[in-house]
Amino acid sequence: MMVVDEIIGKYQFEALCKANGIEAADFSNARSLRVRLEVSRPVEVVESIIPIDVYELSVISADSNERVVSYKDYYAYGGWLMRHTPLNMGSARPMLFDGSCPQNRRLRPEIFEKFGVSLVE
Repeated sequence: MMVVDEIIGKYQFEALCKANGIEAADFSNARSLRVRLEVSRPVEVVESIIPIDVYELSVISADSNERVVSYKDYYAYGGWLMRHTPLNMGSARPMLFDGSCPQNRRLRPEIFEKFGVSLVE
């Protein structure tokens, strides 16, 4: 079973996304604010069966420069099979799942609209 690490890793990854992603963040402090996003440098998650990087996203008030919300985004790499055999076809991403927290990008516009948050570049 050369893919068991990816099967376990998928469940670990999904649990991290759910517990620390945008859905778990409290946006009530950002209500009606103009904000910008700051993304940290990646840090490796050490307690995972497959390599996973975590980024902290900080929602910063454009007016006060204060961090009002933070949440995490994760990126996973494939298991042993995807990283060490030709099956990867040039990609180190997982074979069994996307390798990113899709709800973070999908829900951000919806959450920003719900709380009246406007993103400035």
